Amino acid sequence: MARWIQILESRGGRVLPEVLLLGGLALFALALVVKAGRYDRSLFAGLGPSGKKSKEEKKKPGPWDPAPLLSLVPARIPGVGWPRAGEIEVFPHDRIADKIDGAIAEYDRFGVKGLVCASYQDPSRKRRGVDLYIYEMGSRPDALGILGSQCPGEVKVLDLGEGGWQDRTSAFFRAGPLCVQCLGTEEGEIVEKAALALARAVASRVPAPRGAAKDLAPLSLLPRKGRLPGSEGYFRSDAFDGDYPFLHHVFKADYGEGPVTLFVMKEERRGEAVEAWKAWKKALDGGVKKTKVESVPGAFLGEAAGAWEGGFVRKGFLFGVIGAVDPKEAELWLRNLGGKAEEASGG
Repeated sequence: MARWIQILESRGGRVLPEVLLLGGLALFALALVVKAGRYDRSLFAGLGPSGKKSKEEKKKPGPWDPAPLLSLVPARIPGVGWPRAGEIEVFPHDRIADKIDGAIAEYDRFGVKGLVCASYQDPSRKRRGVDLYIYEMGSRPDALGILGSQCPGEVKVLDLGEGGWQDRTSAFFRAGPLCVQCLGTEEGEIVEKAALALARAVASRVPAPRGAAKDLAPLSLLPRKGRLPGSEGYFRSDAFDGDYPFLHHVFKADYGEGPVTLFVMKEERRGEAVEAWKAWKKALDGGVKKTKVESVPGAFLGEAAGAWEGGFVRKGFLFGVIGAVDPKEAELWLRNLGGKAEEASGG
């Protein structure tokens, strides 16, 4: 500042118009940059990337605290009366592999932070019981992801937490970033009832987590009609077993008898959805049969391994269908996704 004052004094104030001109040009350039990076925020309000990190995101994570999970573990299974056998086990991330062996790689895909375990035993038969596993995952979508990755084809959907299911003598559910598993140690109706009773007891202790509508908002862009129960999933990366590594932060679900997989990718930085859309077309290696789908502007269709797939981009989201038996079915699902995108945009 002192340097500018000296220049002005040495030139008798004649430089002032030059200074004002330079300042005006700088402000004009800044305005152009800001305008170029902005799109209509009314479309997909609350769904797209903010471009800014919250104070919570900027903070470095501290050591994992198992206390909230410990408070969820009951002393006995209500209604059944089976007591907890032994002490509650606690495994921070670097020790989870001691409990679940090689399965840690799958949980790491979803940012697992820690695990709390307990076992319950039938007093009349020591080998009959239920094992409780409570995982804290990296986020609410990650809990959806790990639960979906474990779900077999045929399950009984449970109204537990934010979503759950039962497979014979084991019950599973998620709540916020938590994934809860109640695993029966042997077959039979008694164990099945005990596992479900334990799951309900744990679910009743979980504080109602906030923010589900925001955290899982992209999932609402996938149609509910025709969705296979328990097929919902989320993947930070590698959503399709290495086939499309450029797809990140993918929410997906299965539909119909095929089944067909519908997905929506939420971009984390500007332009990522378009980049993924281009990479997808290139990955089909000339298999793109229709570069335009008249009923869905900007969509493409292609053939891969005897099935049809394709997608389109809408304001920071890549919508897609994979595994359709023919182009007509694929286009039908693309129109369905297009309708959901239009509905979300207020169109």
